[in-house]
Amino acid sequence: GKVRTVQGKGTFVSRPKVGWRFVQSAFGVHEDLERRGLRLTTDVLRQEVVPAGTRAAEHLSLQSGEPVLLLVRRRSVEGERVLVSTTYLPAALCPGLAEEDLSNRSLFKVLRERFGLKIGRGDRTLEAEAADQWAAKMLDLPLASPLLRLDSTGYLPDGRPFEYSETLQRGDRARVDIVQYTKHSDIL
Repeated sequence: GKVRTVQGKGTFVSRPKVGWRFVQSAFGVHEDLERRGLRLTTDVLRQEVVPAGTRAAEHLSLQSGEPVLLLVRRRSVEGERVLVSTTYLPAALCPGLAEEDLSNRSLFKVLRERFGLKIGRGDRTLEAEAADQWAAKMLDLPLASPLLRLDSTGYLPDGRPFEYSETLQRGDRARVDIVQYTKHSDIL
């Protein structure tokens, strides 16, 4: 993993992979990378209230068609596109969030400070998949490049789901760090 070869161009030194903590904590990607001193930039591609599709409604315990905030963001670390995320939040829990500038702010921080929504726990699933046309275009990758897909559901302390996201990360630029705590640790 120290060098990479590009057909017809040569062999190049690989950039170090970005470590992603695989623990549902009280902060998201923006806050995690900021704490580690990495420069994160965000392109907000969509931010609007839409009817919930079947998958989002199921994860958020809503009826299909109920209003949700749809947020699609492309994230770059140190100027390189590394992930694209699609997030759904029940619109009733965060009125006016569609107008909030989230290009340089942490979504979880805005949810905590403006709406009083704090994560109590989260469920995450991680799997490998190949980049389809949309993901390849969003991340400047060849079609079928390896991706890590991270699906997350965040729950309020009372157990209600309040955030569902689907994140596609470049497989060649990601390393997943698994953090284990003892059962007596207070990680949230």
